[in-house]
Amino acid sequence: MEMKSWSGIRNGMRFFNQNEMVALLDNIERVIVDKNRIRDQWREVTPTDLEQDPNLYQLIENLFNDYRAQAEEVIASINMEILQHQEMYFEIEDEG
Repeated sequence: MEMKSWSGIRNGMRFFNQNEMVALLDNIERVIVDKNRIRDQWREVTPTDLEQDPNLYQLIENLFNDYRAQAEEVIASINMEILQHQEMYFEIEDEG
C-alpha cells in the first residue's frame, strides 16, 4: 500500500494551520501502518478486514466520523482564508 499523496495533504493542512486535522491524519496513518505492516512487508488489505475485526471497525468508524466533522470545518476555514487574502493565492491578469 502506498500513500504517496498523504504527506502532501498533511503539508497542505500545516500550511493553513489545521493542526487538529494533521493530528487526525497522523492517527489514521498509524492505524493503517499498525494493521498492515508486518516487519518490512505490507500485507494485502481485503474488503472483509473491517468485518473480521470488530475493534478495527470501531476504531476506523470513530476516525472517519472525526474526519467528516473536521473536514467540513477545515474546508470552511481554508475557504475563508483564501477569500480574505486573495492576493496571496490568485494572480489576476488584466485582459487589456
